[in-house]
Amino acid sequence: MLRRLFPLLAATLVGGIIALAALGKVPVETDLLAMLPATERDPVAEQAMAQLARAHERRIVLLAAADDSARARAGAIALAAALRRSEALKGVTLEVPAGALDAILATYLPHRFGLLSAATRNDLTAHGRERLRQDAYRALASPIPTPMAVPREADPFGTLAAFLAELPVGGSGFTPEDGILMAHQDGRSYALLSAETAGSPHAATTQQAVRAALAQARAAVAAEAPGVDIDATGLVLYAAAAQDTAKHEMSLIGGLSLLGIAALLLTVFRSLRPVLLGIACVAIGVAAGIGAVLAVDGRLHLLTLVCGTSLLGIAVDYPLHYFAKRRLAGAGWQPAAAMAAMRPALTQGLLTSLIGYTALLVMPFPGLRQIALFSMVGLAAAYVATLVMLPLFATQPDGRDTRHIGGLQRAGAPWRRLLQRHGGWLIALAVAASLPGLARLHHDDDVRLLSAPDAELARQEARIRQLTQIGQGSRLFLVQAPDAEQLLQREEALTDALRADNPQHGGFVAVSAFVPSARRQADNRRLLGEALFGAERWGEAVLDEIGYRPTVAQALARAFATERPLTPDAWFRQPVAQAYRHLWLGPTAGGVASVVTLTGQWPAEVLRAAGDTLPGVTLLDKPAAVSALMGQYRQGMAGALACAVAVSLVLLSQRHGWRGAAATLAPCVLAVSLPLAMLGYLGVPLTLFHWLALMLVFGIGADYGIFTREGGAQGEAALGVLLAAITTVLGFGLLAFSTTPAIASFGLTLFMGVITAFLASPLAARRETA
Repeated sequence: MLRRLFPLLAATLVGGIIALAALGKVPVETDLLAMLPATERDPVAEQAMAQLARAHERRIVLLAAADDSARARAGAIALAAALRRSEALKGVTLEVPAGALDAILATYLPHRFGLLSAATRNDLTAHGRERLRQDAYRALASPIPTPMAVPREADPFGTLAAFLAELPVGGSGFTPEDGILMAHQDGRSYALLSAETAGSPHAATTQQAVRAALAQARAAVAAEAPGVDIDATGLVLYAAAAQDTAKHEMSLIGGLSLLGIAALLLTVFRSLRPVLLGIACVAIGVAAGIGAVLAVDGRLHLLTLVCGTSLLGIAVDYPLHYFAKRRLAGAGWQPAAAMAAMRPALTQGLLTSLIGYTALLVMPFPGLRQIALFSMVGLAAAYVATLVMLPLFATQPDGRDTRHIGGLQRAGAPWRRLLQRHGGWLIALAVAASLPGLARLHHDDDVRLLSAPDAELARQEARIRQLTQIGQGSRLFLVQAPDAEQLLQREEALTDALRADNPQHGGFVAVSAFVPSARRQADNRRLLGEALFGAERWGEAVLDEIGYRPTVAQALARAFATERPLTPDAWFRQPVAQAYRHLWLGPTAGGVASVVTLTGQWPAEVLRAAGDTLPGVTLLDKPAAVSALMGQYRQGMAGALACAVAVSLVLLSQRHGWRGAAATLAPCVLAVSLPLAMLGYLGVPLTLFHWLALMLVFGIGADYGIFTREGGAQGEAALGVLLAAITTVLGFGLLAFSTTPAIASFGLTLFMGVITAFLASPLAARRETA
């Protein structure tokens, strides 16, 4: 027995090794925007998104919350100490670095007359200098210094203090209290911490280590500061939660699928041979598809791997039909003759599948072309493997008892007779019933609907963002100009427009907020010069009125006369600038570029208006861009599917005539249209993943129709269709129970389509064989 199985096991092992080796060495592309046509991609925009991602992907933001400030501080100190003990994290920051506030003040004080807050500029422009008198009195009378306290004699009118207060540093509402950033809201006190992962947040080892470190840190806080709640957010935490979900579903759904398929095949065939040969054919198809993509593109997209490997579920049907024929042939089994009899059906099934993907191959979207190339080469390789390997390794007749198989076939006989006698009426009834559902179809390409983030992590993130106003990073502005000065001016035009239109929606972080353009600084100096140091010497009079010594006014006048503007180069050399260097993209092919990030909740129409009307300003909305891409792919898939049906009809008519071709494709068309109608009745919006599943259903339904047309609605053809349907439902239909919406949509559509194709397959049988 082992000696006879040795060549088979060797072939299966080689096929599996080829596929696994290919998968292990393949460079996989995970960025959906990489699937856009080259003419629709902006290299500077890609650089901006990549630079921003690198700046934030390793970051973790944490809050220690309690009912009183002292307990929140104690919890934060315990949390920071525990996190610093972990090798999975670095750069754990709780205390404001000593001298950091003094360094910020030292950076701006020599340039203070060119630095005005937006409120101060508006007051000087709209109300004149009288507001400065009030600010001077208020600053002198205030007993509480600001966190970045400016010496009153150096800034008696509080203009620099107002500018520093407007800087987008730290979290909104958080101020240093004894060296720790604290906030107070709704009777609760919050301490702010941050950290970075030591390794890539996408690495499983990093995810596990960070989660373990956080669990230990929470336990330490509970022991040392009871009553303190810890919230945390970061890419690594979401990635870890997604990995846990994937592992759970892989174990549960994948395990049930494998057990069900193995039990089915062993029950029907009573042998490991069909299972092993089926795996070998599919493994060869996967390896061939990957090799073709790498030869053409040099990189495999993750979406290609998911969709392509799932469509190879068609490939496993080829050996199933062969072994179904062998199972029922008895002692008269002849491998070569059996394969010769099956070859027309196998070839027609392959060609109809290739037709569908040829339509994708000529579309102007690299992602769809790659999916098509993978699928076409993979199916062709599995087809060749079936033709060559199976007659070599399955030569002996199957003499086992087939009475239990006969029972399976007899169970479906009443349904087959009903379809053969009243198929036309049943099709008309199905079409009539589906029309209202089809009329209710709608689509929603929002990429955010394709995933379901962990609910607890989302709750913690929402609380952190609400307190800190940290931007999400998915929407930002790209600003481009010929030189740095014009770049800052365009940033200021953007931020002025945002501030004027909707100040209540949120804020922004821009380099020009830290270092205004030379033109803005000159205009600020003009406003202050006219107000304070003009011929009337109004500023000196006000300071004398308040009670300042004459030397204060004299020192201000000398500083004003000799002051030079702050430049971007000088600012970037300061420690305060290092945390914002990722906003400055630097030289580009067209000049220089920067990004302006957003905080809070900005309406999309406000952002689009700013991006459309200001020169050199482009709104980068990554969710919207990916959603638009999904919409383009969805439309492309729908068009390709319609073309595939039409071309397949022409192709099959050459062998079966027009009526026969229509009958052969009837299961396929019903398997595509009825699930669409059901989705319409359920109110489910169509996405790209529904159409990807329908493309696979088209190939599966065409196979069922062709094999039934060639072999009849009974016997080995019916057994092969039955086994193919059950294995496909077990292999992919169970994905409908996934908690990931995209995968669940794929699985649900595939489940409904395969069941429909199987039930409708007797429609394809010839009258004389029905």
